[in-house]
Amino acid sequence: MKRGKSEKRTKTEQVAKETGYSATAEPRPHLVAWCPPSTGSMKMNVDGVRRVTDGVACCGGVLLDSNGVWLAGFSKYVDKCSALDYKFWVAYEGLQCAMS
Repeated sequence: MKRGKSEKRTKTEQVAKETGYSATAEPRPHLVAWCPPSTGSMKMNVDGVRRVTDGVACCGGVLLDSNGVWLAGFSKYVDKCSALDYKFWVAYEGLQCAMS
């Protein structure tokens, strides 16, 4: 059975009502906070980015203690790679930084 536009709109409105989101409203900002690890532990936060057009990627990360004090960090230009390869680079560089 093919759905008409009004049925799709009704379903979208129903999901929006249930989740509190609106398909037509402006995006609402939300707060993001760093959660420290337990006392005496360290936490590694990493991120990376890859350009879809040419596959060039880079990654970076920081190692923080339970008080949020910077212990070490890294950044790496990965060059051209696949999306999966760049995620491996992020993990590898993060582990290398934590072990040093």
